[in-house]
Amino acid sequence: MIIQGIDHIYIVCCGKFKERYDYMLRAMNELGFEKKYYTFLRDDPELNFSENSYWEELSREIIHKYYDVDEESRRRELIVTDQIKYAPKDISLADIAVSISHLLIWRQVDKRKYDRVLILEDDILFFKDSIDKLKNIIEVAPTGFDLISLEDGAGMHATMFGHTIVQDQVLYKIPTGRMRCCGAYVITGKACRNICKWQLQKKWTLEIDHVLDLYGKLGLLNVYWAEPCIFTQGSQRNVYTSGVQSKHIKKMTIHDLKTGD
Repeated sequence: MIIQGIDHIYIVCCGKFKERYDYMLRAMNELGFEKKYYTFLRDDPELNFSENSYWEELSREIIHKYYDVDEESRRRELIVTDQIKYAPKDISLADIAVSISHLLIWRQVDKRKYDRVLILEDDILFFKDSIDKLKNIIEVAPTGFDLISLEDGAGMHATMFGHTIVQDQVLYKIPTGRMRCCGAYVITGKACRNICKWQLQKKWTLEIDHVLDLYGKLGLLNVYWAEPCIFTQGSQRNVYTSGVQSKHIKKMTIHDLKTGD
């Protein structure tokens, strides 16, 4: 099976969480997707910045390739995204690793000239009707969209942006360009190409969802949210332990990067 209007499915999976990998692989098989139609990041060397692309394997060289670790640069961008009160002063190594993984996917999407892809993180859980609802969303997706958020990350809904949920309406444009989390979304090849270009022009300071928030706030991305959500995050439902928010995750500091301590 393939989904009409979706060229490929990417699953952000570093290989560290076997339970998640097993669930996603089983879901792909049970849904009848052709094996060539989906890619686990851990299985494609082009999509890995190290052996498993997990945060323990990040080096200062890798970080500096993609990230600007200047504290003031991050502070300014957190102000633009309205996250200055909520986001940590320093970004964690885990968040950097996840962000790079998404970027490497977007580069491959651009390289392969895909029109639209579905990207899932490995803690995403399917509902029984997730794929049927996704097919409907693709059929009614507006011309010119860049991203469609499909999951319930952070418990955010379109009503937060003044929308009234209307029966039989499945997509709502988010005027601020705000993303939920990046656990499940459809993205266009054009958006991938542009984001990769912008990253080369200015390295990131933010977590991946806030990176997209920043571009949205600047009017660079047309973002829509699916309502009701058609996937859910296992980490936020306590099915899995979070790979980026757990207390044991090491935090990157400016001192660590500059001195190597």
